[in-house]
Parts: sequence; C-alpha cells; structure tokens
Amino acid sequence: MYCPAMPFQHVLEEGISAAETGLAATSQGLRLGAKGLEATRQGYEASRRGLDVFVEDPLIVTSAPRATEVALTTAPVVTGLTRDQRRTTSSGERERRGEQLRSVFTDLGPTFVKLGQTLSVRPDLVPEEYVDALEKLQDQVPPAPWDHIEGVIEDELGPVDEVFDDFDREPLSGASLGQVYRAELDGGTVAVKIRRPDVETRIQRDLRLVESAVPVVSAFLDDGRAFTLETIVDQFGDTIREELDYEREAEMMQRIGANFADDDRVEIPGVVDSHSSERVLTMEFVGGTRISDHEALDAMAIDRADLANRLRELYLQMTLVDGAFHADPHPGNVAVQPDGTIVLYDFGMSGTIDPDVRAGIVEFFAAITRGDVEGILETLVELGTLDPAVAGTDDDALTEVVGRFVECTRAGEFDAREFESLADDLEEAFYEMPFRLPPDLTLVLRLMAITDGVANTLDPEHDFFAVVEAVLADRGLSDTAETS
Repeated sequence: MYCPAMPFQHVLEEGISAAETGLAATSQGLRLGAKGLEATRQGYEASRRGLDVFVEDPLIVTSAPRATEVALTTAPVVTGLTRDQRRTTSSGERERRGEQLRSVFTDLGPTFVKLGQTLSVRPDLVPEEYVDALEKLQDQVPPAPWDHIEGVIEDELGPVDEVFDDFDREPLSGASLGQVYRAELDGGTVAVKIRRPDVETRIQRDLRLVESAVPVVSAFLDDGRAFTLETIVDQFGDTIREELDYEREAEMMQRIGANFADDDRVEIPGVVDSHSSERVLTMEFVGGTRISDHEALDAMAIDRADLANRLRELYLQMTLVDGAFHADPHPGNVAVQPDGTIVLYDFGMSGTIDPDVRAGIVEFFAAITRGDVEGILETLVELGTLDPAVAGTDDDALTEVVGRFVECTRAGEFDAREFESLADDLEEAFYEMPFRLPPDLTLVLRLMAITDGVANTLDPEHDFFAVVEAVLADRGLSDTAETS
C-alpha cells in the first residue's frame, strides 16, 4: 500500500540522528576547547609570574646560567606533574616521571637533593609513585680537596697542627654540606665536622631560585597544593639554613644528650666547645656498627627485633615526651655498639615540638590504640592536618581507609604485607583528600618514615603500633590523652 509519510518520517529520523551526532561532536569539541583554554591560561599565568619574579628580584639575573639550567631540566617534570596530580595518567607513567624527578634532583645538586628528600614524606603534595622514587635519593658527593678544608679550619680555629695534636687528612664521611674527619685532641680521639667551603653561597643561590619558582609552578596546581608547596619551600629553606649552622647543631646535641644522660641504652657524642664554631663542630669520637649492617649485628649477637623496638622507643621518647628530636635517622647516622647501645650522629637536621602539638600527636596515637575512628579524625582536625568541613561530611572513602587502618593495627598478629597495602591506600587518601601538614609536623613525619624503613628492615615482622601502645602506657600518656 502506498504511504507517502514513510519517506518523510525516515528523513526526519535521519535528520534527528545527524543532529544528535553533531551536538555530541560539538560538546566534545567544547570540552577539548575548555581544556585547551585552561592550559593556555595556566601557561599565561606561569609566564606572567615568571616575569614578575625578575622584576621583583633583579638579582636573580646574576644567576641566569644556573636559572636556565634549572628551568630547562625541571620543565618536563613540572608539566608531567600537572597531569599526574589530576590522576589522568597511569600508575606506570607516574612511576616513570617519579624516577625522572629523582634523576633531575640528583643532577642539580645538594639543594635539590634535600628538596626531594623533603617531598618524599609529603604524600599530600605528590603522588605515591613520586614518593617511592624520591625516598631513594642519597646525599653523597665526592669529598672537597684537603687544602680547601684546611682553609676553613684555619679561619675558624687556627693552624691545624697547632689546635689539634694530630689530624687525619682523609675524611671519615662526607655529604653535600660538610665532611667529617678523625683527629686527636688532649689525649683523646675526636670527630671534626667541617662545613664545605663556599657551600653557603651555592645553597643560598639555589634556594633563591627554588623560592622564585614557586609562583610559576603554582600556576599549574590547584589552590590547596599551591599553598602547601609554598609552605614546604619556606620551611625547607629554614631547615637547610639551620643545617649550615654548626653552633645550632651543637646546642641541639647538648640538649638531646642531656635528655638521655641517664639512659645507658643511648649514646650521643659530647661537644668540644673550645674547638667548635659556626663552620666547625668538634665532638667526642664514638664508634659503632652501622645499623643497616645486619651481618655484623648478627655476628655481635644483637637481637634485631629488640633493636627495632628500642629504636622506635627512642624516637617516640624524643617526639612525644622530650619535645626535642634528631630528625635524620637514616642508617648512616645510627650505629650500634657490641652491647646494643644505640649511637646517634649528625644533628644538623633536628627540631623541637610545641607542647600542644605533642599532646595532639599523643592523642592521635591513643585514639588508634583505642580503635576510635572518630577520635582519629577529630585529632587530625585539631592538629591542622584535615579540613573540618571534610571530617564532618561522613566521607565514606576516608572513614573506610581509617577504619581499615585501625583494624590492621589492632589485629593481634601483625601482617606486614597487609599493612604495606594499607599504607599505599593511606598515601592515596592523603593525596586525594584536602590534607595539610603543618610545619611543626613535617620533620616528625620525616623521622617516622625513615625509622619505619630502618625498623622494618631489621625485623620484617616489626609492629610499630605495639611499640606505641607500650610507650604510651609506660609513660602514663594513655591516661593523659583520655582525659585531655
């Protein structure tokens, strides 16, 4: 039967379908255009801020060759981080760029190595794949020539052969900021730490470049991470300047040493004030076996599981009770004597904690031992690490991760693999949620992260939270936390 409406209906349907396809294409084009406009805006903002830097601080022009080297070396990594922070890339891509960033920081020298080490304990700013890569950064450089080092000693103390009975010209150890020598003084052996000549000038130059780059890099970050980056760089500058001041280091050694004067399980070298200055630090020579030399520890019949627990107790005592702590417990700075005594070296990176912050950390750990998820979140808010608005939204993802964390710590039998998986989830939560790390907590997080690695290497079954619970109970801190 003839039906003239059919062709018209068919044409109409085809037209509607074509229109829908066209609208979808237009929508996709608009989305791509919006992304392009956003990228253009970020590029323009970064360029504008970069020009402002040179206008506001023309002295940077004198460091133009170094600035150019830093900019060209870091630009690919910064643009990659921009994509990675939005989680639009694969984990494999983020791992590759994390390794690339580690290589870049190593090539750029000591200031950037230390910046990378700072970022390695900031899962709230960089993805966990970057954290894993930056944890491998090592502060190792060839020793400075002896004649340069001798000049520093003479400027600070006088002729080497007159102020010391004997002085071994070969360094015992060295890093980017200084190197350590063995010497004889008044019938005893001493260790002499000497700041590298001209290192302060180089550090100050690179710090200026890093600080000047913050506004440019911030153009590619969201507001929260831009603020966090600025805070980190400010504190990083303060920390590295403190490391250059050996008079401050001597004061921290004496303060922490006094706190453990009656504890024969710990030894901290005494300072020789008469032979110390801002650039030279002379201290008692205290020997020991590197804590990572497991074969030697086993040969001395050291109980490694007990050693891991005592190391944790030592740092919990410093942070939760004393409020003054050694903040760089990597294996080169921790040794063990045949009787099991723990020896600490290098107090250049050390710090103090405000009593209120200490009380907050105690409450955080106490809430964990009680299995109190709500208490944990409340403490994070009080410490300034979590936005109160987020803590009060009943965020299922956050509550679920914290709940799993509590279950893992209270499981009775510690499962290292489960805890490692949970740690990855926590790092992911730190990155995705609006967490912030106040300056007072940055060095504390650093030392906890490093001691975690050392303790778990000594004893793969090490249970940190069992040690925490014992320390809180032994020091009467559990009761204090519950009534605070």
